[in-house]
Amino acid sequence: MNYQTLFYFKTVAELQHYTKAAAKLFLTQPALTKSIQGLERELGVPLFKKDGRNVILTEYGKAFYPYATQAIESINNGTTAISQLLNTETDNIFMSCLHSAYSCFLPEKILAFRKIHPNCKFTIEYKFTSGILTDILEGHSELGISSSFIFEDTYNTDSTFSSLECKQLYQEPICFIAGKNNPLTKKKTVTMRELCDVPFIPYYKSKLGTNKIIYDICAKYGKVPNMDTEGYSDMGVFNLVAMNEGIAIVPDSGYFHNDQVVKLNVDADIPLFRAINLVWSKKGFISKTGIEFRDFLLKKPI
Repeated sequence: MNYQTLFYFKTVAELQHYTKAAAKLFLTQPALTKSIQGLERELGVPLFKKDGRNVILTEYGKAFYPYATQAIESINNGTTAISQLLNTETDNIFMSCLHSAYSCFLPEKILAFRKIHPNCKFTIEYKFTSGILTDILEGHSELGISSSFIFEDTYNTDSTFSSLECKQLYQEPICFIAGKNNPLTKKKTVTMRELCDVPFIPYYKSKLGTNKIIYDICAKYGKVPNMDTEGYSDMGVFNLVAMNEGIAIVPDSGYFHNDQVVKLNVDADIPLFRAINLVWSKKGFISKTGIEFRDFLLKKPI
């Protein structure tokens, strides 16, 4: 039994639905089901039972729930205490951000900030928007640099994102890419309507970040995007596109190169930009140095 399994149990118990819980946890439903079944085997009792399309706690589950919740809260409080002590002692700022933001935006800002705080250190993880928001919500990162998201998303029916604060830093150009042997690369221009008929390769299946742009485009033509294959990283997305598994939206900032991929000339009826935002939790812990760096990033140049 571990923290992760307890957290999975708590999420299913509160949402009463495996599919919704899996989406919130950024897991596949089979993986979540397997984890819960393992916990039930370990305890020797069933924790959930079906109730139509939902699941509800059994008597055993109801008895176990408050103890699991208390354990999770205790671990979170302990983690926060350690983070606070670590940040106080080392001036270490924990961040999660898009790879393109670190390649094209953060280095200059970090160098300038270190002139004011020479002892400041940064621990940065590079993720897609869904992963960044999860890191902020779970307290793994103080600050995040993400693309756009909806505060009340269909993947988060309990409005989890409403606990986040979000301020736009800048706009980043984006473009559509395809494998060099994709038929679309032979066309002088590609219409937005044509883009709706081919598979998209997202970093992760969600309606966040650049995926929201894809959903908005397809909705204009009464379609839902095909996102069967996930890339999970910049390298993964570019490689899958190069293999003609589909097309993708990526930053048009030149930070990544692949000679097997071609930028499509799209006759766009929307601005080909995405908002890059600074995100933090309204109630979560942010160190004094983290607050100063947040305000430093948000400060408009004179």
